[in-house]
Amino acid sequence: MYRKGAVTEGNVTQWDKAEINFEFKLDESGDPFRDPGRKEDPATWYFERKSIESTKNRAQLIHYATEWMQRSQRCFAFTVFIAGKFMRFIRWDRAGAVVSER
Repeated sequence: MYRKGAVTEGNVTQWDKAEINFEFKLDESGDPFRDPGRKEDPATWYFERKSIESTKNRAQLIHYATEWMQRSQRCFAFTVFIAGKFMRFIRWDRAGAVVSER
């Protein structure tokens, strides 16, 4: 989504004018992250899913956030990730990201 009054002619993403980013996937299998189960051992639990699709989606989100942060003067940015019937909020800053649970 862009600021009010932003000229967005053409089909090129204008990261310097973006206020928030939405990313949509058709189904839940593309979720790049995995919430911890109640009985999972923190020493063996991995937050990142290992499937090819999840890895590609995570790389895409990181790429978009990197482009966005490089082209705008901001300390942080938000992505709303929607896949199937769930969503996650991702807060990006110059050090990394914080991802909500489903």
